[in-house]
Amino acid sequence: MPTQVAQDRLGDHLVSEGLITELQLREALTDARDHNTRVGFALVKLGFIAEEEITRMLARQYRVPAVDLDRVTVEEKIARLIPGEVAFKHLVLPLRRVGRTLTVAMANPSDLGAIDDVKFITRLEVEPVVVGEFTLRKHLEKYYDQADDRMAEILSDLIAEDVEFVEDEEEDVNMGVATGAGGTGSCGEVHKRAPDRRREQGRQRHPHRAFREGSAGPLPDRRSSRGGHEAAHEDEGGADLSHQDPG
Repeated sequence: MPTQVAQDRLGDHLVSEGLITELQLREALTDARDHNTRVGFALVKLGFIAEEEITRMLARQYRVPAVDLDRVTVEEKIARLIPGEVAFKHLVLPLRRVGRTLTVAMANPSDLGAIDDVKFITRLEVEPVVVGEFTLRKHLEKYYDQADDRMAEILSDLIAEDVEFVEDEEEDVNMGVATGAGGTGSCGEVHKRAPDRRREQGRQRHPHRAFREGSAGPLPDRRSSRGGHEAAHEDEGGADLSHQDPG
């Protein structure tokens, strides 16, 4: 409500100064309500007044300096201090930082809610300056579209690097598989030899067991050569090895 009252007052001041007519003001107010903009933006869009006239009027009304954004270049690191969605929501654009003070261009320097949000986000004190809404919107699109394009470029580079890294890994795996298909010391031979080594170890540890390729042979009658107690003890120790052999 305070913002709308200020905008209505701006229109009255412009009429009293003879810069626009009552009819133009009513048309601009209708357009502003229909498109959710300020009356100053509507007046400029409709071609009823030059934006410089509105900016000078706003500077007197709010008692803050006016800035010509067409003569200002905002550094990317400064623009990033305020996220794009916040900048468009409150119509604010950070211009420069000196120490703990951030100079911010605003269409409505009396918007304390916007100033508080900027303070909270940046952890800096805010020095507002006034600009015309028409020019401000144009520069917001310029700076934050550039920031979005730059971020998209960075993400694209990161994705490309990830894809290249994955392709390198796939090449290494494919080389390993190709080697395993035919070379000495291949993956295929490693897997093939592993069961052979286990069987050989079993033979060395338990010579009384007979292993045949593909199946386990019958156990000899150890009671004929050893005591029953010793034979039972050896059978218990060799149970795990028999489970490891798939035959």
